[in-house]
Amino acid sequence: MGKKPILYRHFNKIGELLYVGTSISALHRLGEHSRNSKWFNTITTITLEHFKTIQEAQNAERTAIWFEHPKHNIQHSQNRKKLAPILQAPCIPEDYIPDDMTNTHFRLCHLMHYSSLTEKLIYRLIEHDGFPVGRFMGSYTLWPIEEIQAWFDERMVNKVCKK
Repeated sequence: MGKKPILYRHFNKIGELLYVGTSISALHRLGEHSRNSKWFNTITTITLEHFKTIQEAQNAERTAIWFEHPKHNIQHSQNRKKLAPILQAPCIPEDYIPDDMTNTHFRLCHLMHYSSLTEKLIYRLIEHDGFPVGRFMGSYTLWPIEEIQAWFDERMVNKVCKK
């Protein structure tokens, strides 16, 4: 039985999507990235998604690049008008949360509204101040409300307001 194609995603420590690609051998491709990609040392998380055919994996790759905007992909991100007709995945609204998680998780837009923090500040706090990292769910990220509340509570205990 031959190897099955995979779609891989590389993320940095703050959950930012660095690169999306397809391969028959994830380890071999990772080695190529280690030799040829300046951003390789910033990878902290890799996800793998298996497909039956290379065509399915490549279609998923194009869709992921289109919707998820990885920071370092060049192929498939240059000519959006040409790529748009072949994409088949539905667009997930920025406020979508699965029904079983609506009371326990935030999407980024909800987190920004709840916390009054900007997206840039949220990612800076993740990187430098232990703010909870969202969990990537395939094409969107969710933050557990409980972790967000605990992070804020921890910073509010014994704080003295200055005049």
